[in-house]
Amino acid sequence: MTIGLEAAAAHLGVTKTKDAIFKTFYWTKCFSDVEDFVKTCDKCQRVGKLQDKKAPLKIVPVITEIFTKINIDASGPLPMTPSGNKFIITALFMSSRYPDAIPVANVGSTTVVNALLKIFS
Repeated sequence: MTIGLEAAAAHLGVTKTKDAIFKTFYWTKCFSDVEDFVKTCDKCQRVGKLQDKKAPLKIVPVITEIFTKINIDASGPLPMTPSGNKFIITALFMSSRYPDAIPVANVGSTTVVNALLKIFS
Protein backbone atom coordinates (compact mmCIF):
# COMPACT_ATOMS: atom_id res chain seq x y z
CA MET A 1 0.00 0.00 0.00
CA THR A 2 2.90 2.32 0.77
CA ILE A 3 4.21 2.00 -2.79
CA GLY A 4 0.89 3.20 -4.18
CA LEU A 5 0.95 6.29 -1.98
CA GLU A 6 4.59 7.32 -2.32
CA ALA A 7 3.92 9.53 -5.34
CA ALA A 8 1.38 11.59 -3.47
CA ALA A 9 3.11 11.20 -0.09
CA ALA A 10 -0.33 11.31 1.52
CA HIS A 11 -3.89 10.18 1.06
CA LEU A 12 -7.17 12.05 0.86
CA GLY A 13 -9.54 9.59 2.46
CA VAL A 14 -10.81 6.15 1.54
CA THR A 15 -12.50 6.97 -1.78
CA LYS A 16 -9.70 9.03 -3.33
CA THR A 17 -7.05 6.60 -2.10
CA LYS A 18 -8.95 3.68 -3.68
CA ASP A 19 -9.22 5.59 -6.95
CA ALA A 20 -5.50 6.40 -6.97
CA ILE A 21 -4.41 2.84 -6.16
CA PHE A 22 -6.83 1.12 -8.54
CA LYS A 23 -5.40 3.04 -11.50
CA THR A 24 -2.25 0.93 -11.16
CA PHE A 25 -2.86 -1.97 -8.74
CA TYR A 26 -5.49 -4.56 -7.88
CA TRP A 27 -5.48 -7.59 -5.55
CA THR A 28 -7.94 -9.74 -3.65
CA LYS A 29 -9.52 -7.86 -0.72
CA CYS A 30 -8.06 -4.58 -2.02
CA PHE A 31 -11.16 -2.60 -0.98
CA SER A 32 -10.97 -3.69 2.65
CA ASP A 33 -7.17 -3.32 2.72
CA VAL A 34 -7.39 0.31 1.57
CA GLU A 35 -10.14 1.06 4.09
CA ASP A 36 -8.12 -0.50 6.93
CA PHE A 37 -4.98 1.37 5.86
CA VAL A 38 -6.70 4.75 5.78
CA LYS A 39 -8.60 4.19 9.04
CA THR A 40 -5.38 3.24 10.85
CA CYS A 41 -3.14 5.91 9.31
CA ASP A 42 -0.92 7.25 12.11
CA LYS A 43 -0.76 10.82 10.76
CA CYS A 44 -4.54 11.02 10.33
CA GLN A 45 -5.15 9.70 13.83
CA ARG A 46 -2.86 12.36 15.29
CA VAL A 47 -4.07 15.31 13.20
CA GLY A 48 -7.73 14.41 12.71
CA LYS A 49 -10.11 15.47 9.98
CA LEU A 50 -10.78 19.12 9.24
CA GLN A 51 -14.52 18.74 9.85
CA ASP A 52 -13.83 17.11 13.24
CA LYS A 53 -12.52 20.36 14.70
CA LYS A 54 -14.79 21.59 17.45
CA ALA A 55 -15.02 25.05 18.90
CA PRO A 56 -13.26 25.39 22.25
CA LEU A 57 -15.44 25.41 25.32
CA LYS A 58 -15.86 28.74 27.04
CA ILE A 59 -16.35 29.33 30.72
CA VAL A 60 -19.94 30.35 31.39
CA PRO A 61 -20.27 32.76 34.29
CA VAL A 62 -22.43 31.65 37.20
CA ILE A 63 -25.60 33.72 37.37
CA THR A 64 -26.36 34.60 40.97
CA GLU A 65 -28.97 37.34 40.64
CA ILE A 66 -32.40 36.83 39.17
CA PHE A 67 -33.16 38.64 35.86
CA THR A 68 -29.47 39.19 35.02
CA LYS A 69 -29.77 36.94 31.94
CA ILE A 70 -32.97 36.10 30.09
CA ASN A 71 -33.20 34.22 26.80
CA ILE A 72 -36.12 35.32 24.62
CA ASP A 73 -37.10 33.57 21.40
CA ALA A 74 -39.94 33.41 18.88
CA SER A 75 -40.95 29.99 17.53
CA GLY A 76 -43.12 29.40 14.50
CA PRO A 77 -45.06 29.50 12.35
CA LEU A 78 -46.84 26.58 13.97
CA PRO A 79 -50.27 25.14 13.17
CA MET A 80 -52.92 27.76 13.89
CA THR A 81 -54.79 27.39 17.18
CA PRO A 82 -58.56 27.94 17.46
CA SER A 83 -57.81 31.41 18.85
CA GLY A 84 -55.72 32.31 15.76
CA ASN A 85 -52.21 32.03 17.24
CA LYS A 86 -49.38 30.72 15.04
CA PHE A 87 -46.27 31.72 17.03
CA ILE A 88 -44.95 31.33 20.57
CA ILE A 89 -42.82 33.94 22.36
CA THR A 90 -40.70 32.15 24.96
CA ALA A 91 -38.63 33.50 27.81
CA LEU A 92 -36.19 31.45 29.87
CA PHE A 93 -34.83 32.99 33.06
CA MET A 94 -31.30 31.59 33.19
CA SER A 95 -30.75 31.99 36.94
CA SER A 96 -33.78 29.89 37.88
CA ARG A 97 -34.40 28.06 34.56
CA TYR A 98 -38.03 29.19 34.84
CA PRO A 99 -39.67 29.07 31.39
CA ASP A 100 -42.57 31.21 30.23
CA ALA A 101 -44.41 31.14 26.90
CA ILE A 102 -47.07 33.36 25.34
CA PRO A 103 -48.93 32.34 22.15
CA VAL A 104 -49.25 35.15 19.59
CA ALA A 105 -50.83 35.54 16.15
CA ASN A 106 -47.77 37.18 14.55
CA VAL A 107 -44.27 38.34 15.43
CA GLY A 108 -44.75 42.02 14.69
CA SER A 109 -43.06 44.46 17.03
CA THR A 110 -46.23 45.56 18.85
CA THR A 111 -47.37 41.96 19.33
CA VAL A 112 -43.97 40.93 20.71
CA VAL A 113 -43.84 43.94 23.05
CA ASN A 114 -47.31 43.14 24.39
CA ALA A 115 -46.31 39.50 24.93
CA LEU A 116 -43.16 40.56 26.79
CA LEU A 117 -45.22 42.92 28.95
CA LYS A 118 -47.41 39.94 29.91
CA ILE A 119 -44.32 37.91 30.80
CA PHE A 120 -42.67 40.64 32.87
CA SER A 121 -45.75 42.00 34.65
